[in-house]
Amino acid sequence: MVTSFGETIVMRIEADVQCVAKTIDQLHAQGYDSIFELIGEKLRCLQTGDYYLPRDLRVDEIFRVEKGVLGYDEFYIYALSEPFANLKGIFYCAPNSD
Repeated sequence: MVTSFGETIVMRIEADVQCVAKTIDQLHAQGYDSIFELIGEKLRCLQTGDYYLPRDLRVDEIFRVEKGVLGYDEFYIYALSEPFANLKGIFYCAPNSD
């Protein structure tokens, strides 16, 4: 069976999304339920609203997502924890192109 260019792109997009979703699902299963965003030089937990300096968080795992068809070159998924607050979460970022 011959697939069209459009079908090939759709299959690649589905594969990219499934890869990222699988990684996030695995992290959620390990208790990484919070999401962090970068605000200035601090990371803010979206669930609690608390701010953390990067040095206050432990990087437990890093996942590199390589170039895909979703419009990114590459990005990283970080599994972060703050043991004193019993907090585990995920942070996403792309490398700086500068």
